[in-house]
Amino acid sequence: MTLSGGAEWYDGRIGFGVGVLEYGAPGESPGQLLRDVGALGVSGPTGASEFLASIGYAHEITGPIEAGVAIKLIGQRLGSQRGSTAAVDLGIGVDAGPVNLALSAQNLGPELEIGDESLPLANRVTFGAATGRAPVGPLDFGAAAHVTRDGAGDFLPGAGIEVAWWPVFRRVFIARVGVRRIVDGVGSALTFGGGFTGDSIQLDYAFQGFDAVDGAHRVGIAFR
Repeated sequence: MTLSGGAEWYDGRIGFGVGVLEYGAPGESPGQLLRDVGALGVSGPTGASEFLASIGYAHEITGPIEAGVAIKLIGQRLGSQRGSTAAVDLGIGVDAGPVNLALSAQNLGPELEIGDESLPLANRVTFGAATGRAPVGPLDFGAAAHVTRDGAGDFLPGAGIEVAWWPVFRRVFIARVGVRRIVDGVGSALTFGGGFTGDSIQLDYAFQGFDAVDGAHRVGIAFR
């Protein structure tokens, strides 16, 4: 479960987020903690949970360039063992005409110590580009692409398109499809979803298939 929000603050934007995940791990060793979404469908005998709280701020540097920073508290429980650490995310974005470019570095910080073991954070660096939606007949089309270098040194590219239809002003129906590289091969490279945007509410849905379970469904609700 996740909860997030944001507001305008000091000529910039401030945001916060909280996330909690509970599952059954296969054992009491920190090395046995699950590392992919697909494995969550098979519950193990050891109770485990993860907690994340973050607060971030973004501000325009000059012209089309913005930068942001987020500070995070990361917690992990495995049976009777607990540990926590802090991390920082950094990002910069450029409005380059019809395309928005962004570069981010995530989970920069010390290892998480739980029991007698230390777990490295999932460091990753991502470069992405996205277009605004452009009208093509009765529909609006947008696209995005990214490449991520994870902590293991693997490069994970991905891309997607978004199609929007608004039969009534400020009532927008959205369909999305994307593809990305899967290193371990346990999940489907293809994802899809959709959404609806009204006056003050936004609904989003996404699906990804996995070998061990039927798939992962993600549902989001936003109020403005």
